[in-house]
Order: sequence, then structure tokens, then C-alpha cells
Amino acid sequence: MRRTRLLWRWRSNSLKRPSDILEARIILVAILLLLAGGLTAAIMTGQTAGNNLHEQRQGRTPTTAVLVNDASDRPSGAAYRTGDTKVSVTVRWQDRNGTTHTGTTRVEPDRPAGTKTTVWVDEHGRLTTRPPGPVISAIEAALAGTVAAIGWCGLVLSALYGIHLRLEHHRAQQWEREWAEVGPRWGRRPT
Repeated sequence: MRRTRLLWRWRSNSLKRPSDILEARIILVAILLLLAGGLTAAIMTGQTAGNNLHEQRQGRTPTTAVLVNDASDRPSGAAYRTGDTKVSVTVRWQDRNGTTHTGTTRVEPDRPAGTKTTVWVDEHGRLTTRPPGPVISAIEAALAGTVAAIGWCGLVLSALYGIHLRLEHHRAQQWEREWAEVGPRWGRRPT
């Protein structure tokens, strides 16, 4: 019984309106768009995100830096409240060409000047964050693909719902016109 109710738009029926046939075809197209488009959006977005994260891993390298001054003994109030125990300190390092750079990074507290620490630099020798590892990159790429697929499906379903509302409005107007024509023939209307 439920299956019959779901497939009524595709069965032949003398009471079926042209707008019912149109809506059935639009639903079929929407199903195809949901399946093909959602899968395509997920795969393409996931691959793009994965490639970008892979490039980040390839373009960033660890290097040894030296603390220019002493690290303070405790983190700032804001960092302490978030659970971050590291403190900001100025460091100096050399890039691949031997050029010396200076910048600020976060290290464990109570480190004296001259202490070595590892920092991450990009291909131009500038400080950057540590790139995500392969597992985190795969998870982020999968999440990006999932969000893209959900977004695509939401767009298609919103458009389908808008079309459905428009067709319902059209059918209601058609019903009113037909009732205005047929109703008086049925006799007196109640007041």
C-alpha cells in the first residue's frame, strides 16, 4: 500500500493533472541531481581539500631556532584560561639559503635565552604553523567533502520545495477558477 502511494505520480490516471506529471518529472530529476551531484561534490571537494593539505605538508619544514630572550615563567591570562601553557617569545633561525630571520613563536615557559626549539617555516623561510599530519588531513578532507555534499543536497531540496510550493499555488488557483465555474451549477450556496 505504501509503495503504491509513493509511485502514484508515475501511474496512468485520468484524474492526474499536467502539473502532477511535471512535478513527477522534476522529482525524478531532483533525485538524479541529489545522487550524482552530491557524490560529485563530495569527491571533488574532498580531493581538493586533501591536495591542499598535502601541499601544506610538503611546503612546510621544521627547522631549529634559538630563543633570543628568556621565556616568561607563566602564560598570559587569556592563554591560561584556554589551557594553553605556552608563552610567546622571539626566536632567530636561518633559512635554506643561510639568511637569518627573527620572529615570534610559542614555547614552554621558563626557557632561558639561547635555548634551541623547533619551528616550522614555509618555502620562503617565514614562520608558519605545523601542518596537519596525514590522518588529520584525511579526516579534514572527508569532512569537507561531507559538508559539500550536504550543502549540495540542501540546495537541491530547497529548490525542489520551492517548485512544489509554486505548483501547489498554481493548483489552488486552478481549483478556485474551476469551482467558481462549476459551483453555481450545483445550486444555492449556504450563507
